[in-house]
Order: sequence, then C-alpha cells, then structure tokens
Amino acid sequence: MPTCRRQLDGEPSLSEMLADPIIQTIMARDGVAGDEMAALIDTVRSRLAGKRSDAPDADRLVSIVDRE
Repeated sequence: MPTCRRQLDGEPSLSEMLADPIIQTIMARDGVAGDEMAALIDTVRSRLAGKRSDAPDADRLVSIVDRE
C-alpha cells in the first residue's frame, strides 16, 4: 500500500513554506503577497539579530503586524 507522506530532513525553507498551497491560499485570502511576507520575515529576523533592515516597506509591514 503506497504512502502519501513526505519525509522531511529538518525544517522546510522559507521558500518551501511560502510555496505551500495552503499557505498561499491563506495569504491570498488575507491579501498578502509572498514577497511582502518574505520582506517582513527578513525584517523581523534582522531586528531580532540587532540590525535594522533597509527595505523600504519594512516599517509598514511591521506596523501591520504590530496592530494585530
């Protein structure tokens, strides 16, 4: 009997997660583009590392998350 499970070695990459059909459906419903989400994640990652991102929309994206 064939199995439908995919074995993962470690955690999926950001691009793999953003390419997931379920994630894409949720982002589409919320009006969020993949590149916006990637920029937000990069900004948060940089801030957690003690750095400030130079991405022009980073502050706007972070402020959206802060409101929720």
